[in-house]
Amino acid sequence: MFLCIYCAEAMFRAFSFGWQIIWDPWFLLDLTLVVLGLLALVLVPLLTIGNVGNMPAIKKLFAVRSLRLLRLMRVLRMLRHFKIIWRLVIGFLTAWDTIVAATALLLTTLFVFSCAA
Repeated sequence: MFLCIYCAEAMFRAFSFGWQIIWDPWFLLDLTLVVLGLLALVLVPLLTIGNVGNMPAIKKLFAVRSLRLLRLMRVLRMLRHFKIIWRLVIGFLTAWDTIVAATALLLTTLFVFSCAA
């Protein structure tokens, strides 16, 4: 199921960015992992049909499939955005007291004028 999602993601990215995406190393990593996953999905059943006892080819294929952990490296490209997000969170937490006080003042004013009306 995840392989289908990754295939769709690779296709959408290829269609949206065109030939320029070929030079993106993150896309090449994703595409390599997707192709390896598809090959493993097709080749493992074919190799296990006649080769039940000794399967060195399948063991090598599973070693290559372990490269899928490289997909976790995609998170590293988000690190530059974490600093900006962290600044926003700190700003919100710093202003929390002011936000609560202003909300309480607005609600109290609204309550007083609704009772007077």
